[in-house]
Amino acid sequence: MREWAQRDRRIVAVINPHPRLVRDPNRARPADIAADLTTAIERTRAAGPWQKVDLSGVDAIRPVTFSFFPILAVPGDDAELQRLVHAFVEVGERGLGVYERTRDALTERFIAAKLRVGGRFTRLSFHDTMNTTTTRDGAVDVARAPEDRLPAVVALSNRGDPRGDERDPADPPTMDPERLRALADAHRAGFRVEQPDAVALNTPYLGSQEIRAAGARFRELADQAVEAALELDAVQAEFRREYLLGADAVSELHRPGTEWIREDPAQVRAVAEASRRSWDLYRAL
Repeated sequence: MREWAQRDRRIVAVINPHPRLVRDPNRARPADIAADLTTAIERTRAAGPWQKVDLSGVDAIRPVTFSFFPILAVPGDDAELQRLVHAFVEVGERGLGVYERTRDALTERFIAAKLRVGGRFTRLSFHDTMNTTTTRDGAVDVARAPEDRLPAVVALSNRGDPRGDERDPADPPTMDPERLRALADAHRAGFRVEQPDAVALNTPYLGSQEIRAAGARFRELADQAVEAALELDAVQAEFRREYLLGADAVSELHRPGTEWIREDPAQVRAVAEASRRSWDLYRAL
């Protein structure tokens, strides 16, 4: 994303500096962050090390990996637990909180500017996920369930169905369905895929908090947008991490270890150029 923004002055990138261990901005911000994290830790402690734990409702901060491997040394007494929880809250506000405030302030600035001149404004929530999870020795090579696997390149999501159309009237699309389909075609061309299903819509993910919040804001402005001839869209792009990293890096991740991979600058540039091509094609429609 950073490389793409550096190559394309039309892109403004706001990058979250923290892993989701600190807090996930693509989940609704808890009304009481400390209380939710305390509950998540208590559930994890009750389940025991390496055991699957239900974090429903309190998963904005995860004290375990997606494979339910512990990544926090959970304190044994309440005083230390509270100290840990408040450290998370403070750290989150110093980085993730700044990201959220910057993202939202820029969104409002772009909306105000575009309402004066019309045209198109698209809020993109850019994510990536692997189709494998980890073993205890650090090898990321356990295949996800088929229903959880990403397509070969990217899933573009607007809270709709696999064609981008409305799935639930109570949960309307955050991007116009026809424009989402056009964006998918642009990505198929821009990333030069051989199979159309390498770019999927709302599969396996519908898109989460960031596009839901942006979509709600855009619906509030619907009448003003029509008057200004302005198209407002929010879309989530969930890339398959194996595609972004390239074969050599994936091979490294499939082996046991504790370090992150050596990123390939050529691969980073290729993905950035493909992203630029895709959005250039979309803008030209």
